[in-house]
Amino acid sequence: MKIPGRAWDILLALVGQPGDVVRKRGLLQRLWPDGNANEATLRVHVAILRKILENGHDTTCYIENVTGLGYRFITPVTQLSQIPVITSAAGASATVLPPQRLLGREDVLARLIARVPERRFITIVGAGGVGKTTMAEAVLYCLHPAHFTNVCFIDLASALHPDGVAPRIAGALGLTAVCADPSTRRSPCLP
Repeated sequence: MKIPGRAWDILLALVGQPGDVVRKRGLLQRLWPDGNANEATLRVHVAILRKILENGHDTTCYIENVTGLGYRFITPVTQLSQIPVITSAAGASATVLPPQRLLGREDVLARLIARVPERRFITIVGAGGVGKTTMAEAVLYCLHPAHFTNVCFIDLASALHPDGVAPRIAGALGLTAVCADPSTRRSPCLP
């Protein structure tokens, strides 16, 4: 779900100071410098943000209301400079992202972590938006570097046609794709 503009700005302000109270007055001045908003407007946007972040899970809490002062982002935050960067055998680098919260998916994560060292290729299937990529990233994060020295995560979500897959894989590995689909036998890739 897309986070609307003002709610996104609030999220950025809170995540920029994780664990610290961000005062209401400061948020109002930052988001509405012309003064066309009040605390009620701010509360509405924070409520929208909470609804999106909590995604129907009543027990999850990301933003704490500090009565009379403001709001605090209480979930741990990892800055990009703290995330390990891994390199493939061909020298292409990729960022290993820390896993997002996998609410109710811990058993699936454990089964995948157990299988990946035995099987080098595993397909995670499911409807769009159920968290397949998040699960793959969580498995990669949990297993690297204990089990793998050369890992490369390639996001194929933006490959709109099968012809775009081989060039993306080759590019991520620092190689040049000679043809779009090397599995075809009808027409040779090389003259």
